[in-house]
Amino acid sequence: MASSLKSNQNSDRLEISNIFRPKSKPKTVFVYVEGEVDIAFWRAILQNYENEQFIFHINVPSKKGKQKALNELERNNEIFELVQGDLGKFLLICVDSDYDYLLYPYYVKQEKKSVAQKINQNPFVFQTYTYSIENLKCYAESLHAVCVTSTFNDERKIDFVEFLKSYSRIVYKLLIWNLLIYSKSEDNVFTLSTFCSTIILEGVKIEEYAETALQNLVSNVKNKIEELETAFPNYQIEIDKLAKELVLLGLKPENAYLFIQGHTIFDNVVLMLLKPLSSKLKSEREAKIKEDAKNVKNMLENFNSYKNKVQNISTVLSLNTKFENCFLFAKIKNDIEKYMDLLKM
Repeated sequence: MASSLKSNQNSDRLEISNIFRPKSKPKTVFVYVEGEVDIAFWRAILQNYENEQFIFHINVPSKKGKQKALNELERNNEIFELVQGDLGKFLLICVDSDYDYLLYPYYVKQEKKSVAQKINQNPFVFQTYTYSIENLKCYAESLHAVCVTSTFNDERKIDFVEFLKSYSRIVYKLLIWNLLIYSKSEDNVFTLSTFCSTIILEGVKIEEYAETALQNLVSNVKNKIEELETAFPNYQIEIDKLAKELVLLGLKPENAYLFIQGHTIFDNVVLMLLKPLSSKLKSEREAKIKEDAKNVKNMLENFNSYKNKVQNISTVLSLNTKFENCFLFAKIKNDIEKYMDLLKM
Protein backbone atom coordinates (compact mmCIF):
# COMPACT_ATOMS: atom_id res chain seq x y z
CA MET A 1 0.00 0.00 0.00
CA ALA A 2 1.37 3.43 -0.89
CA SER A 3 1.97 5.96 1.86
CA SER A 4 -0.62 8.32 0.38
CA LEU A 5 -4.20 8.01 1.54
CA LYS A 6 -5.68 10.12 -1.22
CA SER A 7 -7.55 7.22 -2.78
CA ASN A 8 -10.32 7.50 -0.15
CA GLN A 9 -8.76 4.63 1.76
CA ASN A 10 -10.71 3.71 4.85
CA SER A 11 -11.08 0.90 7.35
CA ASP A 12 -14.06 -0.68 5.56
CA ARG A 13 -12.15 -0.95 2.30
CA LEU A 14 -9.16 -2.45 4.09
CA GLU A 15 -11.38 -4.95 5.88
CA ILE A 16 -12.82 -6.05 2.54
CA SER A 17 -9.33 -6.43 1.07
CA ASN A 18 -8.39 -8.67 4.00
CA ILE A 19 -11.27 -10.99 3.17
CA PHE A 20 -9.54 -12.03 -0.05
CA ARG A 21 -6.28 -12.93 1.71
CA PRO A 22 -5.56 -16.65 2.21
CA LYS A 23 -7.11 -17.83 5.47
CA SER A 24 -3.70 -19.11 6.56
CA LYS A 25 -2.30 -15.58 6.52
CA PRO A 26 -3.03 -12.99 9.24
CA LYS A 27 -5.12 -9.94 8.43
CA THR A 28 -3.26 -6.63 8.08
CA VAL A 29 -4.10 -3.58 10.18
CA PHE A 30 -2.70 -0.39 8.61
CA VAL A 31 -1.21 2.13 11.01
CA TYR A 32 -0.16 5.67 10.15
CA VAL A 33 2.33 7.66 12.24
CA GLU A 34 3.63 11.23 12.07
CA GLY A 35 7.17 10.61 10.81
CA GLU A 36 9.78 8.00 10.00
CA VAL A 37 11.29 8.00 13.51
CA ASP A 38 7.86 7.09 14.92
CA ILE A 39 7.72 3.86 12.92
CA ALA A 40 10.29 2.03 15.06
CA PHE A 41 8.76 3.38 18.29
CA TRP A 42 5.25 2.13 17.53
CA ARG A 43 6.58 -1.08 15.95
CA ALA A 44 8.28 -1.96 19.25
CA ILE A 45 4.93 -1.53 21.02
CA LEU A 46 2.44 -2.97 18.54
CA GLN A 47 4.44 -6.07 17.68
CA ASN A 48 3.62 -7.39 21.15
CA TYR A 49 -0.02 -7.60 20.08
CA GLU A 50 0.49 -9.38 16.78
CA ASN A 51 -0.67 -12.96 16.49
CA GLU A 52 -1.71 -15.56 13.92
CA GLN A 53 -4.85 -13.57 13.14
CA PHE A 54 -3.62 -9.96 12.93
CA ILE A 55 -0.43 -8.07 12.07
CA PHE A 56 0.30 -4.33 11.86
CA HIS A 57 1.76 -2.46 8.92
CA ILE A 58 3.12 0.93 10.02
CA ASN A 59 3.71 3.72 7.54
CA VAL A 60 3.90 7.52 7.17
CA PRO A 61 1.20 9.53 5.35
CA SER A 62 2.34 11.59 2.38
CA LYS A 63 1.67 14.71 4.47
CA LYS A 64 3.54 14.68 7.77
CA GLY A 65 2.56 16.09 11.13
CA LYS A 66 -0.34 15.39 13.45
CA GLN A 67 -2.87 17.82 12.01
CA LYS A 68 -2.06 16.77 8.44
CA ALA A 69 -2.13 13.08 9.33
CA LEU A 70 -5.54 13.47 10.92
CA ASN A 71 -6.89 15.68 8.15
CA GLU A 72 -5.73 13.32 5.44
CA LEU A 73 -8.05 10.69 6.83
CA GLU A 74 -10.97 13.10 6.64
CA ARG A 75 -12.83 13.57 3.37
CA ASN A 76 -12.60 17.27 2.48
CA ASN A 77 -11.74 18.16 6.08
CA GLU A 78 -15.23 17.30 7.28
CA ILE A 79 -16.40 16.99 10.86
CA PHE A 80 -15.34 14.38 13.35
CA GLU A 81 -18.17 11.96 12.57
CA LEU A 82 -16.63 11.32 9.16
CA VAL A 83 -13.26 10.57 10.71
CA GLN A 84 -14.89 7.69 12.52
CA GLY A 85 -16.12 6.49 9.15
CA ASP A 86 -12.55 6.44 7.82
CA LEU A 87 -10.69 5.14 10.84
CA GLY A 88 -11.66 1.77 12.19
CA LYS A 89 -10.50 -1.72 13.03
CA PHE A 90 -8.15 -1.90 10.07
CA LEU A 91 -7.00 1.71 9.87
CA LEU A 92 -5.32 3.40 12.85
CA ILE A 93 -3.35 6.56 13.63
CA CYS A 94 -0.61 6.91 16.26
CA VAL A 95 0.37 10.45 17.29
CA ASP A 96 2.31 12.44 19.85
CA SER A 97 0.00 13.99 22.42
CA ASP A 98 1.73 17.37 22.51
CA TYR A 99 -0.45 19.40 24.91
CA ASP A 100 -3.68 17.83 23.64
CA TYR A 101 -3.93 15.13 26.32
CA LEU A 102 -3.68 17.69 29.11
CA LEU A 103 -5.59 20.60 27.60
CA TYR A 104 -8.47 19.08 25.65
CA PRO A 105 -11.18 20.46 27.99
CA TYR A 106 -9.51 23.87 28.27
CA TYR A 107 -8.96 24.95 24.67
CA VAL A 108 -10.66 28.20 23.71
CA LYS A 109 -10.17 27.81 19.95
CA GLN A 110 -12.38 25.24 18.27
CA GLU A 111 -9.61 24.15 15.91
CA LYS A 112 -7.39 23.04 18.79
CA LYS A 113 -10.33 21.46 20.60
CA SER A 114 -11.33 19.53 17.47
CA VAL A 115 -7.89 17.94 17.03
CA ALA A 116 -7.69 17.12 20.75
CA GLN A 117 -11.17 15.58 20.61
CA LYS A 118 -10.11 13.22 17.83
CA ILE A 119 -7.03 12.19 19.77
CA ASN A 120 -8.75 11.67 23.11
CA GLN A 121 -12.07 10.15 22.06
CA ASN A 122 -11.45 8.03 18.98
CA PRO A 123 -10.58 4.39 19.91
CA PHE A 124 -8.66 4.08 16.64
CA VAL A 125 -6.23 6.88 17.49
CA PHE A 126 -3.37 5.98 19.84
CA GLN A 127 -1.44 8.74 21.58
CA THR A 128 1.77 8.89 23.63
CA TYR A 129 0.22 10.70 26.64
CA THR A 130 3.68 12.17 27.17
CA TYR A 131 4.34 15.23 25.01
CA SER A 132 6.03 13.00 22.41
CA ILE A 133 7.91 9.74 21.96
CA GLU A 134 11.14 11.49 23.01
CA ASN A 135 9.86 11.96 26.57
CA LEU A 136 9.38 8.23 26.97
CA LYS A 137 12.85 7.59 25.57
CA CYS A 138 14.14 9.91 28.31
CA TYR A 139 12.27 8.07 31.07
CA ALA A 140 14.43 8.62 34.15
CA GLU A 141 14.48 5.03 35.38
CA SER A 142 15.90 3.84 32.05
CA LEU A 143 18.79 6.28 31.71
CA HIS A 144 21.37 4.31 33.67
CA ALA A 145 20.84 1.36 31.33
CA VAL A 146 21.27 3.76 28.38
CA CYS A 147 24.66 4.78 29.76
CA VAL A 148 25.73 1.18 30.30
CA THR A 149 24.72 0.22 26.77
CA SER A 150 26.74 3.12 25.39
CA THR A 151 29.87 2.86 27.56
CA PHE A 152 29.96 -0.69 29.01
CA ASN A 153 30.58 0.96 32.34
CA ASP A 154 28.10 0.25 35.16
CA GLU A 155 29.39 2.98 37.47
CA ARG A 156 26.49 5.01 38.93
CA LYS A 157 27.62 8.62 39.09
CA ILE A 158 24.21 10.27 38.86
CA ASP A 159 20.84 9.38 40.29
CA PHE A 160 18.83 10.12 37.14
CA VAL A 161 15.49 9.67 38.87
CA GLU A 162 16.29 12.27 41.52
CA PHE A 163 17.90 14.60 38.99
CA LEU A 164 14.83 14.68 36.74
CA LYS A 165 12.58 15.06 39.76
CA SER A 166 14.60 18.10 40.80
CA TYR A 167 14.59 19.46 37.27
CA SER A 168 10.82 18.93 37.00
CA ARG A 169 10.07 20.69 40.28
CA ILE A 170 12.05 23.71 39.12
CA VAL A 171 10.26 24.08 35.77
CA TYR A 172 6.81 22.87 36.86
CA LYS A 173 5.12 26.22 37.54
CA LEU A 174 6.48 27.71 34.32
CA LEU A 175 5.05 24.71 32.46
CA ILE A 176 1.64 25.44 33.98
CA TRP A 177 1.95 29.02 32.77
CA ASN A 178 2.77 27.84 29.26
CA LEU A 179 -0.14 25.39 29.30
CA LEU A 180 -2.63 28.03 30.43
CA ILE A 181 -1.51 30.57 27.84
CA TYR A 182 -1.47 27.92 25.09
CA SER A 183 -5.00 26.84 26.00
CA LYS A 184 -6.15 30.44 25.58
CA SER A 185 -4.37 30.69 22.21
CA GLU A 186 -2.36 33.62 23.53
CA ASP A 187 0.85 31.85 22.53
CA ASN A 188 2.38 35.04 21.15
CA VAL A 189 2.85 36.45 24.66
CA PHE A 190 4.69 33.35 25.94
CA THR A 191 5.58 31.08 23.04
CA LEU A 192 6.50 27.43 23.28
CA SER A 193 9.95 28.26 21.92
CA THR A 194 10.46 30.89 24.64
CA PHE A 195 9.39 28.41 27.28
CA CYS A 196 11.75 25.77 25.93
CA SER A 197 14.70 28.14 25.65
CA THR A 198 14.17 29.10 29.31
CA ILE A 199 14.28 25.54 30.66
CA ILE A 200 17.33 24.12 28.86
CA LEU A 201 20.40 22.98 30.77
CA GLU A 202 23.72 24.68 30.20
CA GLY A 203 27.22 24.24 31.58
CA VAL A 204 26.65 20.76 33.01
CA LYS A 205 29.61 19.39 34.98
CA ILE A 206 29.15 15.84 36.15
CA GLU A 207 30.95 16.24 39.48
CA GLU A 208 28.82 19.21 40.54
CA TYR A 209 25.76 19.01 38.29
CA ALA A 210 23.29 19.91 41.05
CA GLU A 211 25.17 23.06 42.02
CA THR A 212 25.75 24.35 38.50
CA ALA A 213 23.17 23.48 35.85
CA LEU A 214 20.18 23.35 38.18
CA GLN A 215 21.09 26.55 40.00
CA ASN A 216 21.33 28.40 36.71
CA LEU A 217 17.96 26.94 35.74
CA VAL A 218 16.34 28.13 38.98
CA SER A 219 17.38 31.68 38.24
CA ASN A 220 16.16 31.62 34.63
CA VAL A 221 12.79 30.12 35.53
CA LYS A 222 12.26 32.44 38.50
CA ASN A 223 12.87 35.50 36.34
CA LYS A 224 10.41 34.34 33.66
CA ILE A 225 7.68 33.52 36.20
CA GLU A 226 8.05 36.94 37.81
CA GLU A 227 7.77 38.52 34.37
CA LEU A 228 4.56 36.60 33.64
CA GLU A 229 3.04 37.31 37.05
CA THR A 230 3.66 41.02 36.49
CA ALA A 231 2.17 40.96 33.00
CA PHE A 232 -0.85 38.79 33.92
CA PRO A 233 -1.68 39.33 37.62
CA ASN A 234 -5.25 38.10 37.10
CA TYR A 235 -4.11 34.67 35.89
CA GLN A 236 -2.83 33.40 39.25
CA ILE A 237 -6.18 31.90 40.29
CA GLU A 238 -6.44 30.11 36.94
CA ILE A 239 -2.85 28.88 37.26
CA ASP A 240 -3.55 27.31 40.66
CA LYS A 241 -6.83 25.80 39.46
CA LEU A 242 -5.26 24.31 36.32
CA ALA A 243 -2.37 22.82 38.28
CA LYS A 244 -4.76 21.09 40.71
CA GLU A 245 -6.95 19.72 37.93
CA LEU A 246 -4.04 18.41 35.83
CA VAL A 247 -2.89 16.29 38.77
CA LEU A 248 -5.84 14.06 37.90
CA LEU A 249 -4.24 13.42 34.48
CA GLY A 250 -0.88 12.61 36.05
CA LEU A 251 1.01 15.92 35.81
CA LYS A 252 2.79 16.56 39.10
CA PRO A 253 5.76 18.77 40.04
CA GLU A 254 8.13 15.79 40.11
CA ASN A 255 7.30 14.45 36.61
CA ALA A 256 6.89 17.64 34.57
CA TYR A 257 9.67 16.53 32.19
CA LEU A 258 7.29 13.96 30.69
CA PHE A 259 4.88 16.68 29.51
CA ILE A 260 7.38 19.22 28.13
CA GLN A 261 8.26 19.40 24.43
CA GLY A 262 10.10 16.14 23.79
CA HIS A 263 12.93 17.45 21.64
CA THR A 264 13.84 19.99 24.31
CA ILE A 265 13.98 17.30 27.00
CA PHE A 266 15.90 14.94 24.70
CA ASP A 267 18.44 17.36 23.18
CA ASN A 268 18.75 20.17 25.69
CA VAL A 269 18.22 18.46 29.03
CA VAL A 270 18.93 14.73 29.06
CA LEU A 271 21.69 14.71 26.43
CA MET A 272 23.29 17.74 28.11
CA LEU A 273 23.72 15.41 31.06
CA LEU A 274 24.47 12.17 29.22
CA LYS A 275 27.12 13.45 26.83
CA PRO A 276 29.67 14.58 29.44
CA LEU A 277 28.77 11.61 31.63
CA SER A 278 29.31 9.07 28.85
CA SER A 279 32.65 10.68 27.96
CA LYS A 280 33.76 10.37 31.56
CA LEU A 281 32.58 6.76 31.85
CA LYS A 282 34.38 5.82 28.62
CA SER A 283 37.58 7.48 29.80
CA GLU A 284 37.45 5.61 33.09
CA ARG A 285 36.83 2.32 31.30
CA GLU A 286 39.77 2.97 28.97
CA ALA A 287 41.99 3.75 31.96
CA LYS A 288 40.94 0.45 33.54
CA ILE A 289 41.80 -1.42 30.34
CA LYS A 290 45.23 0.20 30.34
CA GLU A 291 45.76 -0.62 34.02
CA ASP A 292 44.77 -4.29 33.60
CA ALA A 293 46.75 -4.92 30.39
CA LYS A 294 49.43 -7.59 30.55
CA ASN A 295 51.51 -5.92 27.87
CA VAL A 296 51.27 -3.30 25.11
CA LYS A 297 49.87 -5.77 22.58
CA ASN A 298 47.20 -6.92 25.01
CA MET A 299 46.31 -3.30 25.84
CA LEU A 300 45.92 -2.35 22.18
CA GLU A 301 43.77 -5.42 21.46
CA ASN A 302 41.46 -4.69 24.40
CA PHE A 303 41.42 -1.00 23.55
CA ASN A 304 40.36 -1.64 19.97
CA SER A 305 37.79 -4.20 21.08
CA TYR A 306 36.28 -1.68 23.50
CA LYS A 307 36.18 1.12 20.95
CA ASN A 308 34.40 -1.17 18.49
CA LYS A 309 31.73 -2.02 21.07
CA VAL A 310 30.87 1.38 22.50
CA GLN A 311 28.07 3.35 20.89
CA ASN A 312 27.20 7.01 20.56
CA ILE A 313 25.07 8.00 23.54
CA SER A 314 22.66 9.99 21.34
CA THR A 315 22.03 6.93 19.18
CA VAL A 316 21.46 4.65 22.16
CA LEU A 317 19.04 7.15 23.71
CA SER A 318 17.12 7.48 20.44
CA LEU A 319 16.63 3.70 20.38
CA ASN A 320 15.69 3.39 24.06
CA THR A 321 12.57 1.29 24.69
CA LYS A 322 13.02 0.68 28.42
CA PHE A 323 10.08 2.82 29.50
CA GLU A 324 7.62 0.03 30.28
CA ASN A 325 7.33 1.09 33.92
CA CYS A 326 6.23 4.62 33.12
CA PHE A 327 2.66 5.14 34.31
CA LEU A 328 1.79 6.89 31.04
CA PHE A 329 2.98 3.92 29.01
CA ALA A 330 0.42 1.87 30.92
CA LYS A 331 -2.26 4.13 29.40
CA ILE A 332 -0.98 3.37 25.89
CA LYS A 333 -1.15 -0.35 26.62
CA ASN A 334 -4.65 0.01 27.99
CA ASP A 335 -5.81 1.78 24.81
CA ILE A 336 -4.28 -0.93 22.61
CA GLU A 337 -5.79 -3.71 24.67
CA LYS A 338 -9.25 -2.12 24.37
CA TYR A 339 -8.71 -1.86 20.63
CA MET A 340 -7.66 -5.51 20.41
CA ASP A 341 -10.94 -6.47 22.05
CA LEU A 342 -12.76 -4.48 19.36
CA LEU A 343 -10.69 -6.13 16.65
CA LYS A 344 -11.81 -9.58 17.75
CA MET A 345 -15.48 -8.69 17.43
